Amino acid sequence: FPDKMLLYREAYQLKFEQGDLADAMGLIQDLLQRFPDDLEPVYYGLRTALYLPGEEFNRFRKTAENLKMPGHVLCLLDYAYAFLRGKRGQAALCLEEFRRKYPSLNYYSDMLRFVTDTVPATERGVNAAVFTSVDQFCKKMLKIGDA
Repeated sequence: FPDKMLLYREAYQLKFEQGDLADAMGLIQDLLQRFPDDLEPVYYGLRTALYLPGEEFNRFRKTAENLKMPGHVLCLLDYAYAFLRGKRGQAALCLEEFRRKYPSLNYYSDMLRFVTDTVPATERGVNAAVFTSVDQFCKKMLKIGDA
């Protein structure tokens, strides 16, 4: 690949959508080497780590903090991490922090709180809906791709 983010973005998205998270992580590592100060590969690492066991999420989160990823994005990713792992109480705490720190974004946290508080964890598609919503919101905030 040449040093073009667009090609990496498309390759990453394809691997992620196919569920090939190991190859997606390989692309992310390459991106981190080529674009060490860019938030986009760090975001992809966090996004992918939501579905990986272990401490990958925490490693990427520390990198995101060091690169000054916006706090509201980190709060939402913390929420998604807890929610997707079935930790509804922790997810609710993340949303409360988000609501307290970023009141201008309460329109979004209110919708997420409704899902967290009222939709049963067993409801088909709820995890995918939360992931997609948070992912699109974060990409828009970080100005990644066409989001």
